[in-house]
Formats: sequence, structure tokens, C-alpha cells
Amino acid sequence: MRKWAVVIITLSAIGVLLLTIGLYVFYNKLYYPALPLDGVSQREAIVMLENSNDNLVLLASDSKTHWYIAPRNTGINVVDNYITELVGQYGWELEQKEGAGLFFTQEGNNLITTTQMWTRNYVLIKIPVSFNK
Repeated sequence: MRKWAVVIITLSAIGVLLLTIGLYVFYNKLYYPALPLDGVSQREAIVMLENSNDNLVLLASDSKTHWYIAPRNTGINVVDNYITELVGQYGWELEQKEGAGLFFTQEGNNLITTTQMWTRNYVLIKIPVSFNK
């Protein structure tokens, strides 16, 4: 009888531990792939997008790149239109799309933006910082 009590307590403890780990992974969105940028977790990226009314949300910037996130639920062509609108506000004109790259020109200068499927629901966009200068 005493052996069964130890077994039941041990299994209960293991179950509680596994449940706790599972909830932690789910809450922090650790099941999503890693982001290709530093300083923003998977959960923070999704929360930033969900709390915004914008189509594109700035996740992070460094000296060379702005990283944005967009929902993919409307299709990748709609995301491309969002990028074209954002970059177009600064005078850039779309020349062509090739794969995941959008090629823009402005007064002889070139700008290349890229999209990357992060998950089936979210797209990451990489835009050089020079687009809004």
C-alpha cells in the first residue's frame, strides 16, 4: 500500500511539472521559430501586432535594418502592398518583385526589401533604414 502511495505522488508531481512546462511554453509562444533579430521574443512580437491597428508593426531597428511584422491572413500580395505603401510614402517606387524581394528606386537609388514567412500566420519584413531618409 505504501509503495502505491509513493508511485501516485511521484506520478502526480511529474504530471504537475509537465503541465507547468507546457503552460510556460504555450504562454511565451516558444513553439514558434526563433526570430532573426535580437531583443524581441516570439510572444512580444505577436502581442505588439495584436495590440496595434496598423498593418505593419515595427519590431526592432538597428543601424542598418528595420524589422516589421504583418499578419499573413490576407495573403502575401496584400503584405507586399502594405510594404509598397509604407516605402512609397518616402518617394520610393516599386520596380519589380522577385521572389521574396521587392525592388524600389528613387532618383537613381535602389532599395531592396525582403519578406520572410515566420509562421503560417505571420510575415517578417526587413527594410533598410535608408528608406525614410
